[in-house]
This record gives sequence, structure tokens and C-alpha cells, in this order.
Amino acid sequence: MNPERIKEIRKILRITQEDLAIIIGVTKTTIGRYEIGLVKPAGQSKVKLIQLYNALNNKEDKQIVVDIINSDTKLAGVIALRAILNLNTSIIPLKYIDITEFSISSAIKSLAGQILFKTIKNVLEKENN
Repeated sequence: MNPERIKEIRKILRITQEDLAIIIGVTKTTIGRYEIGLVKPAGQSKVKLIQLYNALNNKEDKQIVVDIINSDTKLAGVIALRAILNLNTSIIPLKYIDITEFSISSAIKSLAGQILFKTIKNVLEKENN
């Protein structure tokens, strides 16, 4: 992935290198290296960055991702995006994710699960209004 595209993701979402690192599961230093071209994303990091970039280049999907980042607190949005990307499925379109598909017994027990559940529920409610 082109280093400029990684910077573009952060610019659109108004997030720090540390936020993006949390979302895709790497360190802040790694994001910095990606952005200056010292290292190229590989494996799951590359897949997650491509998913985010593609989502942000679709008008409807972009708004959904931005809404998630801006939910409650930025940290809640960052954690929710990370959880969504870890579902090993395309994150977009989120409106098609059935909340009942999540293992409620395990997901709700974790903070990330609670935030993810609440965030997706809020996004779906906004779409229905």
C-alpha cells in the first residue's frame, strides 16, 4: 500500500498514528515506518488498511466509518473499528452486519465487545431514522 494512502486514511478519520496502530493491531512506530515508506504493510495489516482505504473511498461507507470513529469517544470508535476489522470479513457495508451473529455470551463480557455492540447498534439506529 502506498504511504500516501495510509496518511490519507488518518487525515480523513482525524486520527493519530497511535489510533491507527490500535485499529490495525501494530505499533505506532510501525505506522510511522509505513508512512515514510521504510516498511510496506503485509499480511493482516495490509488487508485491514486496504479495507479502511476502500471504505473511505465510497461515500456511504465513508460516513459509516466516520460515524464509528466519532461515537461516544474517539477511543471507543478506535476499539470498535479494530473489533470489526478482526471479524475477518469486509467491514463494509456495516448495515448488513447482523448483531445476532456475534457470540453475545463472550463478546458482551469484554469492554471491546460492549463498545462494538453499542456502536453498531447506534449506527444502525441512525440509518433507520
